[in-house]
Amino acid sequence: MRIITGMLFTLSYAFATTAIAQSSDDIRVFDTISVEGNSRFSDQDVLATAGISPLQPLTRDDLVRAVEALDFTGEFKDIAIRPEGETLVISVSEQPQYSGDLTVGLGFDSDNGVIGFAGLSLSDIFSEGTDLEAQLSIAEDVQTGSLELTNDRLIGADAVVGLRLAYQKYEFDEDLFAYERLSFGPFVRIPYGENTEFEVRYAVVRDDMRDVDPAASGILQAEVGERDSSLVGVNWRSSGTDTSSRFEWSAELDVAAAGLGTDDRFNRAIGQVSASLPIAQTGFGLRTTVEFGAVSNGEGARATDRFALGGSVMRGFERGGISVRDETGTTFTNLGGESFAAARTDLVLPLFQDRSNIDTFVFTDVGNVWGLSDTSAADGTVDVDGTWRQSSGIGASILTQVGRFEAYYAVDVQAEDNDAERALGLTFRLDF
Repeated sequence: MRIITGMLFTLSYAFATTAIAQSSDDIRVFDTISVEGNSRFSDQDVLATAGISPLQPLTRDDLVRAVEALDFTGEFKDIAIRPEGETLVISVSEQPQYSGDLTVGLGFDSDNGVIGFAGLSLSDIFSEGTDLEAQLSIAEDVQTGSLELTNDRLIGADAVVGLRLAYQKYEFDEDLFAYERLSFGPFVRIPYGENTEFEVRYAVVRDDMRDVDPAASGILQAEVGERDSSLVGVNWRSSGTDTSSRFEWSAELDVAAAGLGTDDRFNRAIGQVSASLPIAQTGFGLRTTVEFGAVSNGEGARATDRFALGGSVMRGFERGGISVRDETGTTFTNLGGESFAAARTDLVLPLFQDRSNIDTFVFTDVGNVWGLSDTSAADGTVDVDGTWRQSSGIGASILTQVGRFEAYYAVDVQAEDNDAERALGLTFRLDF
């Protein structure tokens, strides 16, 4: 009733200023009717909904009913009717119209088992330029979710301002602990050129590391507990393509400082560079991805902030199967390392040149995890230097109408005795 009450006042005031009495029996005829503020709806649609037309005898009650009819559609947040000489003006402000997309998926990968996915995307949800993105992933040992509310009109220059809420929960048996993280904070994404983007973010973070196995290293035992901190981060990403050679590349670097205003302080950097290049007209091709990361000033870093290799990052090994370890006789605990580097290189084979949806390749992966500043709580020996591991294998991926399927078989060329190896890897996802 707020809109209608306001409109009644507008109507009464307008008719009074044109020397028309307040009785509902008084009649006026307008030569023309003008509609303003409409974009999605034509003038004819507005007039048809209002039920009025030029040269029609109109009473005050007719105009009240016109306002009520427009308001009843739910398409207008403000409605006003006023006379301007022989013209009746209908001024409207349309409700923002949003479009959306919901994706539900089911997948499997060798790291996490069966995974359920859901994604929601809404555009212009509260106002023009305001979008909502939500993602949810659920597996037996890992659950993640994120919610982003963004606006690309707030500060101009194609910059995007947003709020991000993220949740992560991990309970992998091989890690010997459970982990939960909740973060919330604002961010700004700024484009630079055609294919480059910067993001600056701040987040309040709550970490909970719990359920550490009693047999685990004293280093993990000392790190258990809940922790509140804050984080300031910068993300840079860019990509490019050379049309003549069909060389494609992409790069990303993320740097974050954790612990602002708290006692848990550390810096963390993660980077990735990828490239692909067809080899002349042979049907062969090369593609490679290099990843690296480091945690420094690590007095506040825990196992949840350090690195391990395996799974899709280092094929031929279990997720987290390569790590800095506390070794006591035949017992060992994966601790994660403060630095890592890995390179994955594929040679694409021309086995199905007439089927662009089938990709076959042989590969070689190399990687290492090393570094741990404080080993004072260790129960045994900690090899902080690590060694470079290597694996090789063959794989194939098939893109179908319902999703992508990928499988590989790998053998270790160089591995340590306590590394967790996995020869067969399988990934697929179905979207509904």
